[in-house]
Amino acid sequence: MKDFGKLVSLNLLLCSCGLPSAALYALALIGVGNGWVLALAVVASAPLGGALSAAMFCLTQVLQRQPVAVWYDFRRKFTENWRALAVPGAVLAAFVFAQLHFWAMVFSGEDVGMWGAVLLSLSFGVVLAIAPYVFLQVAYLDAGIGRVLANALILSSSNVLRTFAGLLCGSFAWILLALFLPVSLVLAPVVLIAGFSVTLLANLVYIWPVVDRQFGISDELDARRARTVQGIVPLFPSAD
Repeated sequence: MKDFGKLVSLNLLLCSCGLPSAALYALALIGVGNGWVLALAVVASAPLGGALSAAMFCLTQVLQRQPVAVWYDFRRKFTENWRALAVPGAVLAAFVFAQLHFWAMVFSGEDVGMWGAVLLSLSFGVVLAIAPYVFLQVAYLDAGIGRVLANALILSSSNVLRTFAGLLCGSFAWILLALFLPVSLVLAPVVLIAGFSVTLLANLVYIWPVVDRQFGISDELDARRARTVQGIVPLFPSAD
């Protein structure tokens, strides 16, 4: 609860980066503007990857009980990584839109076929399971996007239980919101206050230890802090 203010700040930052593209995708979903609205939505979703990576960095600092200045650290990590993650972020947003469009067809009564529904459901789960590993790695590691994707596939598949637990905890609230639409829209203020950051945090509780252990991130950060402390010149000489 001490960190709830940080979660709210992070949620506001995520919303500021994601709401423009979300609004455009919503217009495209209801058939407004034909193709040009969809094209604008893809372009507007370019900052999403950098925002997710920056938020994950701040949230992992919260998990480790390390000091974090949300506005400063979010801006710093976003500036560092948004270009590298522009395409992955836009692809993720477009994939989520395609899934929403498909399920809107299903609930409207259109016959999309059982196998089509199964395959799209599985693909949705796989993408949502792998994506957090991608954005989390970029927040901490200096590696090309191809290497990051390969690592994400290996880590998610070799830690299936943690990956599934993180996916379930991170998406459970969103599944409930989707199932109970439009009644669940009354919870929109809660989502805007802390919904995205809380669900990201729930996911990171399970997958952060995997990434941290694999790459020794905490050990490296602790070593850097120790070198920084040792390099500080004392203001006053010691009594000896």
